[in-house]
Amino acid sequence: MRKWTVLTALCLAAASAYGVGVGVGGFYALSMPMGDVADLYKMNIIGFGGKVMIGVMPMLNVDVGFGYHMKYENNQELAAGYTDDNWYLTTIPITFGVSYPMKFDSMGVYFGGGGAFVMKKMNFEIADATGTAYTEESESENKPGFYVGGGLQYFFTDALALDVNPRWMMLLDAKDDDPETQVDDSTSNSMFIDFLIGVDYYFM
Repeated sequence: MRKWTVLTALCLAAASAYGVGVGVGGFYALSMPMGDVADLYKMNIIGFGGKVMIGVMPMLNVDVGFGYHMKYENNQELAAGYTDDNWYLTTIPITFGVSYPMKFDSMGVYFGGGGAFVMKKMNFEIADATGTAYTEESESENKPGFYVGGGLQYFFTDALALDVNPRWMMLLDAKDDDPETQVDDSTSNSMFIDFLIGVDYYFM
């Protein structure tokens, strides 16, 4: 533990010497599905995450973030016997991109975008052969994507700021028709509008 503490301190000292700013943030997240995925799931109101901002230039940050959207509730009409609460989606988006910050006294704005890697888990039920017993199941898939967004900051001090950050994210998870079964399984890429609100802290 002591070695990691010393290493972290050395990295921060080196970053300060070379004029590199480092900040971290934590946020609460609302997320609204769009397109085909909105036919299946409702808005998620239980989400959170964090991010790291590294200022490589005066007006250029490299951003790395993660989130956890716990439950997009079911928006489908289910057949009799199924339990609505057992049909939901969870996602863990990991983002990596750049942003362009501008500060005006105690206010700041930024715009940016980049790539995303999203881990999805779909929870549902399967009926047995008799149609009287139901088993909870889940299916996971990981998909790449991208995002664009911006933010508004209010600085309480030079180091501490309120951060409001809306963004639009698309996953590259569209499916085509199955030529063997001739079943129309085609979908569009999943899209989400996220509204993140939290606090940022800058070390330097």
